[in-house]
Amino acid sequence: MLLWLLVIGATWLGTANAIREIVKEQAVFRRERAMGLSVLAYVGSKVLLLAPPTLLQTTVMTLIATSGQHLPAVDPSGLARIEPTGALLSGQLLELVVVVGIAGLAAMAVGLLISAIVRSSDRAMALLPVVLIAQVVVSVPFFATRSAVLDPVGVVSSAQWTMAAAASTTDLNDIRSVDLAVTGAGRSALVHGELPEDSRRAVAAAAEGRARWDHTGTVWIRDMGAALLLTVGALALAVIVLQRRDPVRSAGREKV
Repeated sequence: MLLWLLVIGATWLGTANAIREIVKEQAVFRRERAMGLSVLAYVGSKVLLLAPPTLLQTTVMTLIATSGQHLPAVDPSGLARIEPTGALLSGQLLELVVVVGIAGLAAMAVGLLISAIVRSSDRAMALLPVVLIAQVVVSVPFFATRSAVLDPVGVVSSAQWTMAAAASTTDLNDIRSVDLAVTGAGRSALVHGELPEDSRRAVAAAAEGRARWDHTGTVWIRDMGAALLLTVGALALAVIVLQRRDPVRSAGREKV
């Protein structure tokens, strides 16, 4: 739950920081574009402006949220082998800070894309809860594969991929298998090593977990790579949208 809330919190911060950044400057952008401003440079300047505060916010949020928590180290029941380190880095907390930061940057890119598409700040703000709800639905970690509709949407959801990376960081597959055992057998039985056969089967069934949650450096890099690819893709689309609205080209077409 905490991991998911961190990812969703970072997604909200990143999207909210950027979703009005371009649309509120439409008049300024048109004027400067007519004077030769590069669209790529303009979008790049927005990234450079918004990325530092977004990363600062996500880092502070992660440190505060985990200050009263203990990241998984070992499983005293012996039911699972929980790694005390991150999937790639030696420190779980450092790796988690990186994951949540990328979640914020990916959401920031989506916010810039929406800001480039819409025609007014009011429309941008109206779309904000819609985007956040969509990210929440496809990234919620409490259900397995959901449907033929939601799964494809999850592929293009930065929150889904960063949630997977956070799960990989904390070895959530093995932790979940222990949780299923506790739910099925009761904590006292687990502590005393008296685990019924049905709970042992539940642990075995959860052993494979989700491939995107595997506690390996390869999986973590893949999850983070997908999130970064979505970030770059959203920024590229924002550039394309702004170029299609190029006032210089529009004026040239009108003259022709």
